[in-house]
Amino acid sequence: MNNTIRVVILFFSVVLYSCSSNEETKNDLINENLLGKVKLIEEKEYFYDENIALSNKYVLEWKRFYKYDVRGNCEESSTRDSSDNLWHRVINVRDSNDRLIQVNWHAPDGSIKAKDYFKYEKENRIEKLWCYADDSAYAKEVYKYNDDNVLEEMITYNADGSLKSKSVYFYDESEQEEVVDVFVGNDSLQSKFINKYDDKENLIGYSKYNSAGVLDSRDSNKYDDKGNVIVWIWFNSDGSIHMKEIYKYEFDKIGNWLKKVTYENGKPKKMIERKITYY
Repeated sequence: MNNTIRVVILFFSVVLYSCSSNEETKNDLINENLLGKVKLIEEKEYFYDENIALSNKYVLEWKRFYKYDVRGNCEESSTRDSSDNLWHRVINVRDSNDRLIQVNWHAPDGSIKAKDYFKYEKENRIEKLWCYADDSAYAKEVYKYNDDNVLEEMITYNADGSLKSKSVYFYDESEQEEVVDVFVGNDSLQSKFINKYDDKENLIGYSKYNSAGVLDSRDSNKYDDKGNVIVWIWFNSDGSIHMKEIYKYEFDKIGNWLKKVTYENGKPKKMIERKITYY
């Protein structure tokens, strides 16, 4: 499912990483809602500082670079700070079927600090291995599918092989609602997530429940006709709004956005400017 706004970044989540996706039947450009034959994206991210005594109150914080091959998959990504110091660089390696099989995480000095390895059975990703630079594993994720090749379970193991967590997936008939039960330790239910999608596979609702079945928080997303998020609302458990973000865009002639401005609770928060190079 594309355009996920709120990703559960815990060991039981469907893990996302720079310029890669679990959706092996789609290329990265499709997963990232990019149109045309994109070759390179250069991004500059600015944060709004109302205390600056200038007319332009946006301060440069980060620079990001994404390089794509002719098939629409990301080959490399990197992040630099406002002083142009390299923070990290990610290299993606694919097999002859265009499936992601390895991700190398490079430190600023060029050395590899971590690696991710992936295994497949036909078109399905069945395993992800997190490794240190010396290839020693510190975690493993195993994916199980039903007869329709839909994800049913995601099991995470510690380095010693002990169970860390298990996520069990349930879907409605239309596959527009996804329920994820997360178990830890001795199969005790830790939390439940309910994700709702529209007919374009955009995530329009996200709810998190604790082990007792009590709602912790809820999100909702609204999209424009190009599939870009224009409103994100984070609700408290009592239904009150904890945070609301509004996104405004400027587009190129292909239909990809070149400028994205974020407003949080009605106030400017940050701005991202893009330069896109096409094949």
